[in-house]
Amino acid sequence: MIKLRDVSLRRGTKHLFAAVTLELASGLRVGVVGQNGCGKSSLLQALTGELAPERGEIYVPRDYAIAVVRQDFPSGSETVMEFIRSGDRELLEVESALEQSSDGSTIAVLHARLADIGGYSADARAAKLAAGLGFGPGNLSRPIREFSGGWQRRLCLAQALMCRSDLLLLDEPTNHLDFETVVWLESWLGRYPGTLIVISHDREFLDNVVGQVIHIEGGRVRAYRGNYSDFERLRAERLTHQSALHRRQQQEIAHITRFVSRFREGYEGASGSEPAQGSRAHATHCSGPLGRGAPLRIPRTGKASESAPQLACGERRLWRKPGHSRRAFDAFA
Repeated sequence: MIKLRDVSLRRGTKHLFAAVTLELASGLRVGVVGQNGCGKSSLLQALTGELAPERGEIYVPRDYAIAVVRQDFPSGSETVMEFIRSGDRELLEVESALEQSSDGSTIAVLHARLADIGGYSADARAAKLAAGLGFGPGNLSRPIREFSGGWQRRLCLAQALMCRSDLLLLDEPTNHLDFETVVWLESWLGRYPGTLIVISHDREFLDNVVGQVIHIEGGRVRAYRGNYSDFERLRAERLTHQSALHRRQQQEIAHITRFVSRFREGYEGASGSEPAQGSRAHATHCSGPLGRGAPLRIPRTGKASESAPQLACGERRLWRKPGHSRRAFDAFA
């Protein structure tokens, strides 16, 4: 099981993605997709330990043998057969130990180990990989430096496939392959027993090889079950759902905004017809001998009292003495 816990990754000054949590079961075949520069290759480098995460933890079992296609072009006098066989590192170690050992019991143990790892059929495995990638029997003894860059890329792929790995990391493996070779590679990967993580822009290749897709976009990483076609369908459904949700949210925001606007208009209209806050006088208008249209202010008191209320209309005041029953308002009748 490969685990990523709250992983953030940065390359130089560029922030690639953050808060990634994933679990990849053993034997899973995963395709990694996204625009160029989003962090696909950096994710593979983080899994190998070549690139340390800025934050979080990446767990790959310590006993995992990891196979990666080398990015540099091979040079030297190695033959095609020797170069492909070098992908099985334990095979070379056991063979080297056999050449140097003179102890009978040690040699017996080494031969037993060689049988366990398929060492006696290593040349046949290497030849089959070479044939699948387009190298004829006559090319196996040729030095690798005699081949062009595209054919050397095929040799690097064959070397990675030769490794008896638990985790195979491939970065655009079909770039230098013709159709027949791609079909052969799909078949080989279908029989691969370990965990496969492959970066590719070849949609048909991903459809035929992977069972889960990791999509990197906008600094976020999402996992989708199924092949590439399943990923496209599920992603389209998710985007459609998000778009509908966004429309509903905008409609709700518009509804609330209209409600608030109506409430504010009603409140401001009502407050404009009332006296100022804290005023203790109610103003109206009076007509008659004291002046038509002059404001009449009736003082308000918190409690009823025996004191005579005073009324002001224009510049004159009217009042009633305590005990008098006649109204001072007769003038307005």
